[in-house]
Amino acid sequence: MDITRPSNQSVIDYWEERNERHSGRFIRHHTSSLKRFKEFMKDKNISFSRLTPGVCKKFRNYLYLDCGLATASSLSYLTAFKQMVKEAVEDKLLLENPCHGVTIKHNGNQLYKQVLTVEEIQRLASAEGDDLVKTLFILACYTGMGLADLRSLRRQQVKDGRLVKGRNKTGELISFKLHPVAESMLERSNGEGDSVFKIPWERTVDKKLKQLVANAGIDKRITFYCARHTFVDNNAPGGS
Repeated sequence: MDITRPSNQSVIDYWEERNERHSGRFIRHHTSSLKRFKEFMKDKNISFSRLTPGVCKKFRNYLYLDCGLATASSLSYLTAFKQMVKEAVEDKLLLENPCHGVTIKHNGNQLYKQVLTVEEIQRLASAEGDDLVKTLFILACYTGMGLADLRSLRRQQVKDGRLVKGRNKTGELISFKLHPVAESMLERSNGEGDSVFKIPWERTVDKKLKQLVANAGIDKRITFYCARHTFVDNNAPGGS
C-alpha cells in the first residue's frame, strides 16, 4: 500500500466494515455516531484523503451545537468517531490523525451550553424570521421541551393552564403551570387533529433558528437544544 498519501477509501464504508467486525457494549455508540456522520455528510461519501482537521472540527460542532444531543451523547459520539479515525491511522489509511486537538471544551465537569436571557428572548420575539420556528423556540424556552417533545405534543396534554406530558427522550414527567408567554405561544398552534404543531425537519428548524438569532442581533451560537438550558437557567415556568 502507498502510505505517502492518504487513502481514497471511503470513510463511511470503512466505518461500516469496522462495526461489522466489532461487538461489545460500545458498538451502539459507533453505530449511532456513524448515523450522525452520514447525516452530517448528507449521505455523501468522503474519502480519507479528504478527511481534514477542518472536516473533523465541523463534525464536532455538528454533534455539539446542531444536533440537540445530551451532553453524554455528544461526547460518546465524538469519542467513537475519534476511535475510528485512530484505527484508520493504524491501518495506514491516513498519514496522521486529523482529530488531534478536536475536543469539546468543558466548564468544570459540564459542557458549556449557551443560554438566552429573558431580554434576549424578547428580542427574538420581535425579530424578523420564521413565525413557526420563533413560536416553537420561545415555547421551548418557557417549558424545557425539546423539538421531539413539541412534535409529539397533543392537545389533551395542555389543560386548564397546565402542561402534563412525558419527555420523549427520558420518559420524565413534565407537569407544571404554564407561564403566560408559553400559553400565548400555544395559541399559535398549526397542528391538525390532536397534534398541537406541525413541525418541519430538524435541519430546516435549525437553519431558520440561526437566521432568527442573527436577525435579533444576538451574538451567540444558539441551537434548539439551548432552549432547555435557557428554561433551567431562567426558571421560566409560572408555577409548580
